[in-house]
Amino acid sequence: LYAELGDVAGHRLVSSALANAREAAAVRAGRVVKSLGDGLLAAFSDPGAAFRFALDVVSRGSEPTLRLRAAVVDGCR
Repeated sequence: LYAELGDVAGHRLVSSALANAREAAAVRAGRVVKSLGDGLLAAFSDPGAAFRFALDVVSRGSEPTLRLRAAVVDGCR
């Protein structure tokens, strides 16, 4: 991504995607546990909210040069 777009444009794109993910987590009553580079870990008290968050994040990814992935894990209680 950075090689294709350049450092500034690549960073801007990733930062925008992470900001959208943070907003989506807040909407679904989740909390961002940490972010590192281009990744983000969010926690939810309800697995359904986590799943809806994942769908929100992937569906908001309107930039074709950015491929988004999401995973939901339940059972770490």
